Amino acid sequence: MNILLYAITLLIASNLVLARTAKRAKKDIVRTVKFGNCDDSFVRKPELSHFENITITNVGKGMNVINGQFVHKKDVEAIYGLYQIFVCKTQNEEDCEVFGNYKHDDYCDIMTKTGAYWTPLWGAFHPRAKCPFAKNVYQIKNATIDAQKLLAMAKFVPNMYEFFWMSKSAMFTLRDRKQFGCMMMMFQFAQVISIQQSQTSSNQRCCLVGKSERLPVTWEQFSTKGASLGKMKPHLVLMMSILLAEFGSGAKSRKQAVDVLQAVKFGNCDDYAKKPDYSYFENITITNIGKGRNAINGQFVNQYPAKKTTATYKLFNCRSDLESDCELFGSYTHSDYCATATERGQFYSPIYLAFNPLLTCPLKKMVYQIRNATVDAEATLKLGKLIPSIRSLHWMAKTRMIALPENKEFGCMVMMFKFAQIRM
Repeated sequence: MNILLYAITLLIASNLVLARTAKRAKKDIVRTVKFGNCDDSFVRKPELSHFENITITNVGKGMNVINGQFVHKKDVEAIYGLYQIFVCKTQNEEDCEVFGNYKHDDYCDIMTKTGAYWTPLWGAFHPRAKCPFAKNVYQIKNATIDAQKLLAMAKFVPNMYEFFWMSKSAMFTLRDRKQFGCMMMMFQFAQVISIQQSQTSSNQRCCLVGKSERLPVTWEQFSTKGASLGKMKPHLVLMMSILLAEFGSGAKSRKQAVDVLQAVKFGNCDDYAKKPDYSYFENITITNIGKGRNAINGQFVNQYPAKKTTATYKLFNCRSDLESDCELFGSYTHSDYCATATERGQFYSPIYLAFNPLLTCPLKKMVYQIRNATVDAEATLKLGKLIPSIRSLHWMAKTRMIALPENKEFGCMVMMFKFAQIRM
């Protein structure tokens, strides 16, 4: 009897401990707000393909599913796509402005690609949407987007929770560039609170929190950088020890291919011309510091004391390291370039934070030293792996710096890089 009472006492005590150690964890989610045609003309014009009978259903834990039909009006051999993403203050389209533009010379590859955030959307078309894209009424059954893959990209966008985001994918025939359809989707990033026990449990309760109630987001949240055995729970250390003992000998005998980001060019844009009030880079060196990493050193000679700044940013894909072999891939606008240049936790942060002193507004007319600037290769690769043929091209970014309120361009920075693999 004493043993039984002791066992019951232990059971009650353990349950009380578990109840007291429940944690309220915040989880990022993506909510679909709108889905369908880009505008009403696609329904009115009989020759255009369109979506109809669209429903968006909340199925719990922040997940939405889309159902309906896509009425495709003509056989299409190959598709050219133009993709725009907008940032919106509200759900009304008149409160939106362009955030980025892209083009897809082979949109058929987008429709059938696996492992991308849009895969569960196109994969929900029945029959399967693929090229040649046959005339048909396609049923859309429980379509979603891969929220985790989209969040991995979106967390590099400042204030992503504060806005609605809208994408428009215009579809054209590849041969004659005639538009036949356009898909619109509006979504919102938010967070839910999960009530979790300190031990693994399948029972969770969720509730939505305000979009402004978010935790500071840095790349370290989903990176193994900075981890040490001393900070880990004992059972995790034990698990890792077992895995290392089981597989360690094999790992030592094989070299693994590791993705790296290599800087090819850095400095002034090709159309840069020396002017008395135009800023420029000089004495730039790119040094290989091992394991596929580069460090950039030099000076930025700022010749214009800007009070506030904005910037236009263009990304090009290039067949070689010659600018003549490049074409525009996407364009963006930084409304507050000084804030961007001092932001931490972004893939571009190690470049700007290497300026000494930092590029804080108002900018001073002086020489800024650049010391061991890099790009967060791991973060950039996470984004880059979502782009088809990422390793077969060079990539060039041009940032034109503009002073406000006079709207005067006073500098232009170019960086060309490529993705590669090394054996380690």
